[in-house]
Amino acid sequence: MQNLFSSHNPTIAGNLNALLLALDASGIGVWKMDIKTRVIVWDDRCRELYGLAKGDTIAYETAIQHIHTDDVQRIKTAVTAAISGSSNGRYDECYRTIGADDGRLRWVHFKAQVFFDEVGQPDYFIGTAQDATTERIATEVTEQILDRQKMEESEAKFRSLIQAAPIAIGIFIGRELVIEEPNQTFIDIVGKGWDIVGKPLAEAMPELAGQPFLQILDEVYTSGKTFQTFGTQVNIVQNGVMKYGYYDFIYTPLFDTQSKIYGILDIAVDVTEQVMARQSMEESCLQLLASFEQAPVAIAIISEHDLTFRTANHFYGELVGRAPDELVGKPLLEALPELRGQGFDQLLKGVMATGTPYIANEVAVNIIRSTQLETIYVDLTYQPQREADNSISGVLVVATDVTQQVLARQKVEEAEEALRGAVELAELGTWSIDLITRILTYSDRLNAWFGFEEAELITIERAYGPILERDRPLIKASITHAITPGTDGIYDVEYTVVNHKTGRARILHAQGKAVWNEQGVAYKINGTAQDVTEQRQRQLALEQQVQERTEELAASNAALQAANAKLASTNARLEHSNEELAQYAYVASHDLQEPLRKIRMFSGLLRKQTGWSAEDSQLVAKIDQSAERMTMLIHDLLEFSRLLNSEPLLKPVDLGEICRMVVSDFELAIAEKGAVVQIGALPVIEAIGLQMNQLFYNLLSNALKFGRPGVAPVIVVDAQLISTAAATKYVHKPEPGYNYYHLTFADNGIGFEEQYSEQIFEVFKRLHGRDAYPGSGIGLALCRRIVANQGGHLYVTSVPDAGTTFHIILPDRHTPGSY
Repeated sequence: MQNLFSSHNPTIAGNLNALLLALDASGIGVWKMDIKTRVIVWDDRCRELYGLAKGDTIAYETAIQHIHTDDVQRIKTAVTAAISGSSNGRYDECYRTIGADDGRLRWVHFKAQVFFDEVGQPDYFIGTAQDATTERIATEVTEQILDRQKMEESEAKFRSLIQAAPIAIGIFIGRELVIEEPNQTFIDIVGKGWDIVGKPLAEAMPELAGQPFLQILDEVYTSGKTFQTFGTQVNIVQNGVMKYGYYDFIYTPLFDTQSKIYGILDIAVDVTEQVMARQSMEESCLQLLASFEQAPVAIAIISEHDLTFRTANHFYGELVGRAPDELVGKPLLEALPELRGQGFDQLLKGVMATGTPYIANEVAVNIIRSTQLETIYVDLTYQPQREADNSISGVLVVATDVTQQVLARQKVEEAEEALRGAVELAELGTWSIDLITRILTYSDRLNAWFGFEEAELITIERAYGPILERDRPLIKASITHAITPGTDGIYDVEYTVVNHKTGRARILHAQGKAVWNEQGVAYKINGTAQDVTEQRQRQLALEQQVQERTEELAASNAALQAANAKLASTNARLEHSNEELAQYAYVASHDLQEPLRKIRMFSGLLRKQTGWSAEDSQLVAKIDQSAERMTMLIHDLLEFSRLLNSEPLLKPVDLGEICRMVVSDFELAIAEKGAVVQIGALPVIEAIGLQMNQLFYNLLSNALKFGRPGVAPVIVVDAQLISTAAATKYVHKPEPGYNYYHLTFADNGIGFEEQYSEQIFEVFKRLHGRDAYPGSGIGLALCRRIVANQGGHLYVTSVPDAGTTFHIILPDRHTPGSY
């Protein structure tokens, strides 16, 4: 019945065993039924009550078949009531059985209690069984009184049973605890002979003075409550010698028919050997642990109860990042909460349940050490710890830290895997030559290239077969170089191999390295081979293309030389034209202006004379006006020529400041016309300040000049940043690395047709007569030339009677492009 009442507490286990022996000696059997599986486990006494020759388990349905038919329904009803809880889980029935093997009729008395699991569901019965046949007969004799002889025989049998019991049984009568009815075992334990019968316990055993037992017995006699203890030391003088023994005992009060206590039943079991064995085992364990404390492995003992640490050595503490005193006395998952969910608690429970050790290598454990969660690797052993009765009370844990070895191996494996991946990615074949046996080992890819079978034995001579004859001397020379002492041991050669199965030719580039022994002699060459056929074909094609491009380049150079000669001629003509323009500018600035100055001076003198007729005065005025226009035309032509030849340095120019100064110059004209000039946020750019001033001057003058009659001019000047890509729409070759600004100069003047948007930028081109709008007709040509000098572009959009907008695209050299 050890499976029924096994305990991981050695003391309790020993006491239970003794109690079972006492019960068995008393004719009382013990049984247990698993309610879920409906299997009954019982001891020999229970089996005998059912008349079975053998077997310690039986199905509930089978057991029912051996109950007297008159009692079956009553027993089924009682079992159902106990399981449902209507009888508080109590089962207490006396019924008849028909012996399964001997056919004998017996009265049996079965008692039990139902135990429920943690969710309140019935789990199992545990109870006792007793032969009630004699009890029934004794009851009948008592009721009839006439059958006293049988009663006495029954009592004699009981006394005989008690006398033969292997446990000490005695009765203490009255408060003086007079010894009555002791059995032989009781007399043997006391060690004083049968003379103690009829004597008070204190007199029979004076050595109990100073020990707690007399006081405990007096409390039981007073309170009427049973007292039980296990493995308690009792000092007894046996045959004149003080003995120190350990006993499990029960003090049970005895009541008369008036429910008054008249005595105490003492049942005691000598467990000295078990206790001493356990103590010896514990001492051995302590000695073993003391030696393990210095062992370079982590050791701990975890008890069955809540997987609590019973002990742990210093190395175990280091392994789990805790001091041993932080572990001992605590359940596993409380001391090491990070182990929750990793399955170690289940492994421990499995070892305790099955008694089978658990051994595993390189087990990954996530553990917190120095406040950091780490993954370590251990060789782990869980060894069940058994008590004297072979019950398992805990698990011996032995762990060896192999983290560094595992990590080192993993690195090697990762390196090998990476190498294999690189070889596969590069589509390399691998090979090895054993220079001692002259045997070659090829990878699958290399075997396929050569046309060899996978398991084929490849000698050096066999390996030369698919290689072109012309390449073999190169290979032999390279091998000789690699294995010659004093060289770098490198094998590097390129050769052509022809697969004898497919006839396909491949150009292979093979590289290797010789391996030397301790004597400096090469004994192996390891290497790789790569199919470079396509690379060599592409290289050949590339060389051919280079040759073709070289020939084309030679032809292009000849054409370029011819173009350069033509360009030189053009430059010469351009220089001649520039010289002529410079000469014209000189003539215009000196030879032409002087006569005009005199004409204007003489016309001025004529205006001062009196007596002129109205017609004569008008003629003189026309002469003066023509001379003034000629002077202005010469001045504008000089400005235009200067723009063609100027090479000034660019400097940062604030366009907003220039625009405000130009507006200030036209202050009187703006006031006279009631004009409004709105200036937006204009940028600072790298430009020619004087030319920017002239550009804004001409455009503002133009906007004020061509206003609509009766409408106050409104002129808006603004700018926005655009990308180089957007500027390509207007600038033929935009400067790389710079953004551009798009400036707009808009008015609400008379406007013009879009067909004239290019004509207005031509020199001397006018859309209106001089009488209506004075000017030389060269101002907008100057504006376009100024913008072109800055690397930009000027264009115009206009709508008749709605206004005109001049668009100026200028590079922002002051700030590198940002989008």
